[in-house]
Amino acid sequence: MLGELLATYILPLVLAFIMLGMGLSLTFNDFKRIIAYPKSMLLGLSLQMLGLPLLAFLLAWVAPFSPAIKVGIVLVAACPGGAVSNLITYLLQGNLALSILLTSVNSLLTIFTIPSIVNLALWVFMGDRCELNLPFWNTFLQILLITVVPAVLGIYVRYRVGKRRVERWQGWLKYILPSLLGIAMVLTIYFNQDNSLSFHWYDYLAIVPFMLGLNIGGMLLGYYVSRAAGLKQKNCLTIAIEVGLQNTGLAITVATSATMLNSLEAAIPASIYALFTFFSTIALALFFRERLPRRELRQ
Repeated sequence: MLGELLATYILPLVLAFIMLGMGLSLTFNDFKRIIAYPKSMLLGLSLQMLGLPLLAFLLAWVAPFSPAIKVGIVLVAACPGGAVSNLITYLLQGNLALSILLTSVNSLLTIFTIPSIVNLALWVFMGDRCELNLPFWNTFLQILLITVVPAVLGIYVRYRVGKRRVERWQGWLKYILPSLLGIAMVLTIYFNQDNSLSFHWYDYLAIVPFMLGLNIGGMLLGYYVSRAAGLKQKNCLTIAIEVGLQNTGLAITVATSATMLNSLEAAIPASIYALFTFFSTIALALFFRERLPRRELRQ
């Protein structure tokens, strides 16, 4: 009961508050610049929707696992980023407006792309297909209420109270926001452990290198393709984070739902991926951040 309350209401509220806190660092002009010069957003979306799934298919193809696990690897890559990738971008001074736009647009597009990519994986690895439909309006409202509305509210608060006061708040927000997320996620996992996937870590230790390869490989793909395309270093960092870190909660939902894949085994890669990718993403993103010109960090 408490676990369901945490997962259904408390965690989304915490994520919305985090988005509000991050919105305080933005203005509408940040979004206008990206829309006026959409090269970064279009490249980021292409890498998320095409590049990362292709990498996942290659990893799954060589992985010595059951077909369901292979499908699970591809499923993770088919999912969008989320509030966690936005938070890491915020903490490391990437292009937060670009990160939020990529998360929001990709989340809407995956309503259509997840069924296509997952059905291709089912056909390639299992010779099968399934009727897979994601609820459009539920997904749209979730993006609106957890991501868009809180971020816009943060922008409005910044406009009303002034940049100087907001900058004073941001000093402690950089500690409070990740702490809130960590506490909410730990409590949600702890109180849902009776309903969680039952597998022994030593049985699936072999999956870790492949999921780490998906995470690190996605970040390298995002960063170096963006560099080759001539994007600013700050945008390269942001795209690397967005391509490298996926929404595992959505992947587990698609895998285990009785109306979707209905496979606990297909959810195992996402569960393993969720254990370490926050930390591995920050570690590699810090390496990329060191290459940022100081003038970009101040922008």
